[in-house]
Amino acid sequence: MKPPLYYYPHMEMKYAELIDNQKRIAAVAKGKLMGFDLELVNKQEISSEFDDLKFEIANQARLYYRDAIFFHDDVALNKLKQLKLTTTEVKFENISSWFISLHDIHQQYEIIRRHNIKIDSLLAFNIIKAHLFSKFLKDILMEYAPTIRDETRISKLTKDLINLKNRRNYSGSTPKTYKNVSEILLNNAVNVFEKIPNDKLDFDLRYDINAIINLSKGKTEPSYLKILLEECFAYDEKKISKTKFLSIVFDLLKLLMPDRNLMDKDAFDDASHLTYKSYNSYKAQVLKKILYPKHLA
Repeated sequence: MKPPLYYYPHMEMKYAELIDNQKRIAAVAKGKLMGFDLELVNKQEISSEFDDLKFEIANQARLYYRDAIFFHDDVALNKLKQLKLTTTEVKFENISSWFISLHDIHQQYEIIRRHNIKIDSLLAFNIIKAHLFSKFLKDILMEYAPTIRDETRISKLTKDLINLKNRRNYSGSTPKTYKNVSEILLNNAVNVFEKIPNDKLDFDLRYDINAIINLSKGKTEPSYLKILLEECFAYDEKKISKTKFLSIVFDLLKLLMPDRNLMDKDAFDDASHLTYKSYNSYKAQVLKKILYPKHLA
């Protein structure tokens, strides 16, 4: 159920307060990042294993991203690059693409609002942040702790979760025995998430082990972004169809999914092999495929 009309002015006031506070937090995070000693990186050769140095680098990136996700600048990104966050410049560009400017998000909001669509900016902020943070962490894990399963490169966390899921399925419940302490802790963490009631979550997302596996893979679109559209945007369904709505919000989601290589109008016009009736049809159908996949885990 969407909030009543009088909610939105109050929400925007609270949202402005949130953004001011987030800016202050981002400034502190940048100060801590800039103070990280590069000599730790330059004097020690980075090994192929996930050692203490790699953990510290990854953790510094995680802490900065968590607090400055929407308020980054080139100086901070250059510092992350100097920390040897990745082994190649190409990989660094892939990871840094998850720093999305709040200004760009707000520009998309304005375009969407012109279609008489109301936006719960306060809730949307938390959902978008959770989506981007999951994507960023997945890329960090893939850089520092990758592994191979079924000829597919995944993070070690994803592999451990899949193994745990298989063992739980075999046992019919929590495994009767464990291989090591890490497996015990991981199973306990999954149990905690699975038992959280929906009213204790920031939004309606049930954390079963399949959802956790998908999040570890960075597959946040069928969870976070689907909820973003269903819970944060209100419009008159008699005037705007679901297909039309998806075409309107396409550019916002394109901004939030830099890994998807979604086409703009020029690229679509140049792609003569496509069979979509129009660009609007393409936008709606491709979002449906991403947000409502038939198979998740």
